[in-house]
Amino acid sequence: MRGRRWIGLWAVLTAVAASAQDVHFSQMDFNPVLLNAAYAGFVDGGGRVGAACRTQWASVSHPYRTFALTADALLWRDRYRRNGAGGGVAFVRDKAGTLDYGTTSAIAMVSYNRALDWNGVHHLALGAEAGFHLRGYDASRATLFDDAEQLLQRELRYVTVGCGLAWSCDPDESWWLRVGVAAHNLNRPSLSLLEGDGAHLEPRYLMSARVGYRLGGHWELSPVALAQIQHGNSEFCYGADVRWRPDGDDGSRRLSLAAGIAVRHGDACLLSVSAEYHALQVIFCYDANTSALAEASSGYGAVELGVVYRFVKQRVQQRRALPCPIM
Repeated sequence: MRGRRWIGLWAVLTAVAASAQDVHFSQMDFNPVLLNAAYAGFVDGGGRVGAACRTQWASVSHPYRTFALTADALLWRDRYRRNGAGGGVAFVRDKAGTLDYGTTSAIAMVSYNRALDWNGVHHLALGAEAGFHLRGYDASRATLFDDAEQLLQRELRYVTVGCGLAWSCDPDESWWLRVGVAAHNLNRPSLSLLEGDGAHLEPRYLMSARVGYRLGGHWELSPVALAQIQHGNSEFCYGADVRWRPDGDDGSRRLSLAAGIAVRHGDACLLSVSAEYHALQVIFCYDANTSALAEASSGYGAVELGVVYRFVKQRVQQRRALPCPIM
């Protein structure tokens, strides 16, 4: 009985630990601090707070659930508004399976941003992050072959470090561009709950880009691309959003509605709708599975909901001079 019990437990933990992958969201750059530490404080206004939740594969097994809370702000800028420093925090909880195997993470970020020209067309930001993580499972939920035997609660604590770089270009009212690169888990922490397993959380490298074209009138087209590589595994997403911004009675555009479609190559089709009113943004994503698991999942992949609130300052006429462009 003892041998069968530990063989089963070893198979489950090895399958999870061997993948050694980070959690991620289909919202891509909706909440950019989840992608790149350089975006901490890289926002128009005083700062922002955000939340996101994701439920995946509920039709296949006990669903994977991921929750995230973020907050970041511009902490300092010089009198000429050409240099600034930002900071941020992120709290992430990911769990899966009947044993609630998952990770609880707390991540702190700092960034430095600088305008590269006097007109404020080009901006560059550098960022660094450090995270503390607690990974484990709930042994009380396990079904044992022998009720007389008990599993011990197992936990693993580890630290990760990462860095990022972001560049933006906003030359006029007709178009804008954002590009970012980041590296996570550069210290390769041990990720095994089994002695001698040797599993590590491998470095994850990421590149994201979004460009916006103002089509005239109330419409804007915004293509986006995201690529990630981690220990031989890769993810490539590409798509576009269409945004509509009606004018208010005073000529301002306080409301915007958007719809988008994207493809995660070889895995899923991502559909999204979002709305922004003043400083509040809400997005809903549906992740339709197109991989080999589609037959078992009936095409159902994941559902996501995200909310971001920006603390926008009222002096709109000075927006071009800020060291952080609108994300």
